[in-house]
Amino acid sequence: MTLKAIIFDVDGTLANTEHDCHLKAFNEVFDFFKLDCYWDNFIYRDLLSVSGGKERLTYYINNFNPKLKEGLSESDIDDIHNKKTEILIGRISEGLISLRIGVERLINDVHNHNLKLAIATSTSFNNVKAILESTLGKNVLKNFEIIAAGDIVDKKSQLPIFMIMLLIK
Repeated sequence: MTLKAIIFDVDGTLANTEHDCHLKAFNEVFDFFKLDCYWDNFIYRDLLSVSGGKERLTYYINNFNPKLKEGLSESDIDDIHNKKTEILIGRISEGLISLRIGVERLINDVHNHNLKLAIATSTSFNNVKAILESTLGKNVLKNFEIIAAGDIVDKKSQLPIFMIMLLIK
């Protein structure tokens, strides 16, 4: 069997974003909306078993802080997550995130050997774009055959199937 493509995840694979960016952005958005919660490293490590930021927030409220549920609608959760994403992209744009060691070389090698590059991630397309463009330059997205982000499917569990369907077409 010949290698035809490399599929990357983003958070924790391309870049160490979870504790350095996502966690800090969540706590900043909690302050922004004056919510009575704070995630430390231990809570966040447990929450990482839930795929997706909005889903992680909902899981936290339902399982760790149910009193927050009384005052928040699904629309409020969306607003909180959108603001968190805005904060996160701001941090990324400021250069606070770098790729993991060897990732840039691997991406260049794969591209130079005419293999397909793809991304399958539960994070949003805007997060992927911000990370790639801030670390590899504005034209890097053209090197990826497919970027399947969590905001393009109804359920994030559908991403692997969606990715395979796109690559074999």
